[in-house]
Amino acid sequence: MKRVKLVVVALFLCAGIILTSGIAGAEHPWVTKDRLGNPDAKVTLSWWVIAPHYHQSAYESRNITWSKLYSSWVTKHPNVKINITPIPGAQIHEMMMKLLQMAATGRAPDIAEVDSFFVPRFVLAGTLEPLNEFLTEEEINDFFEFTRNVVTDKEGNVRALWWDTDLRALYYRKDLVPTPPRTWDELITVASKISKERGIAGYLYNGGRWEATVFDNIAMFWAQGGRLVDETGKPVFNEGENREYMLDLLRFLKRTVDSGASPQRVANVKQYDDMNAEAKAGTVAMFLGGNWQIRQLKEILPPEEFEKWDVALIPQKRADIASTGTGGWTFGIFTKDPVKKREAFKSLWDCYASR
Repeated sequence: MKRVKLVVVALFLCAGIILTSGIAGAEHPWVTKDRLGNPDAKVTLSWWVIAPHYHQSAYESRNITWSKLYSSWVTKHPNVKINITPIPGAQIHEMMMKLLQMAATGRAPDIAEVDSFFVPRFVLAGTLEPLNEFLTEEEINDFFEFTRNVVTDKEGNVRALWWDTDLRALYYRKDLVPTPPRTWDELITVASKISKERGIAGYLYNGGRWEATVFDNIAMFWAQGGRLVDETGKPVFNEGENREYMLDLLRFLKRTVDSGASPQRVANVKQYDDMNAEAKAGTVAMFLGGNWQIRQLKEILPPEEFEKWDVALIPQKRADIASTGTGGWTFGIFTKDPVKKREAFKSLWDCYASR
């Protein structure tokens, strides 16, 4: 195949598998903090992008890789410039809601990164431009089926480019947890013992008031067989067996604090970087995190400390069940101008896809 899946490339980029040796200092003078391209270019595009997903992220390896990609693109497209508006990681939900409102009134940026959870809303509203004209059938089929289902409308129009897929897992320190727990009971036993004997958090997870608190932990509901909605989209998580599965999950989360396995401050954890910081400080033995944190830990920890960490399946009510949550990011094009639309697609394809 000419190109590998956009999803796979994104996973490699976030996990740090793309090699960056020998490319430091490759940034083009037309690649700046808030602009890509010739400042005198005739075509100007506006771009909203999540702060960690371009060359001003908190992780140098990402910045080097994206700078190289952008430098190559601006050299090939001297007549196009892209003005960048970063979306802060702590304001993703608010910015997605704002983007919905702006798109509905024709005021959206030419290009915007759209959280996969929000894509169906834009597709339903018909505000994202179709991209089929730029994609071969082979390229469309090169996306994972579940991503195609999200970005494709009822008429078969691809409305966004899904470029990043993530999943959740248990991170654990091998020197403190030689065998990762498979069940809730095992997790409580191991984590509470570590908390008591070591004076550190045995287990951390997103527990603050934000999206990831639901999404990370809901895998423990799904693994039991729970369903949030029925075939018609009606919420059913509070009915019958689903209600019991949800209560089981909530009781487990309460146990993590009551038992001492997790500190009370877990209720204030609402960024994955919070757990990275705890790992760097040596104050946590296990946490529920995302796959992209592997590379981040490697970057912020000394080699000998990074080697202490490994990943495992999320502990569940029983050892014979398993589940995780997968999400991701897409890019959507809102401009209807045919020239801008073509150049917007080229920039996304060249910088966020692999040849």
